[in-house]
Amino acid sequence: MVTAEVKKNIEDELNAVMDHIPAIEGLIAFRPKGEILAGQTLTELNHNEIVEYSMAIVNGASSLGKVVDKGTIGEIDVDCTNGFVVVINSGDVALTALAGQDARAELGLVRLNLKTALENIANLLK
Repeated sequence: MVTAEVKKNIEDELNAVMDHIPAIEGLIAFRPKGEILAGQTLTELNHNEIVEYSMAIVNGASSLGKVVDKGTIGEIDVDCTNGFVVVINSGDVALTALAGQDARAELGLVRLNLKTALENIANLLK
């Protein structure tokens, strides 16, 4: 478990990304074993379920990466009918971002900001 202060700092980091990129509709930070560190979504969604499926995607893609000798997975983009889900993984912590269709042109910017946030969150957890 993280302290209340660390959790607040993680929440601030997620809020900064969402403020910077309005197309992001939600962000959840979690440990790959399933512990939710912080998260928020614009609409009421089940964060536990989102993390559960995000972990399944990361674990499946990581297994594929190992089988084809390409290493561990770092990022997965899921193009959905009504938007995108981006999962970024560092091994110690991961982020799942939810974005609408309007994010299509900004996916590079979304990924860049998520990677920076992931790094900052990983440093907070040290």
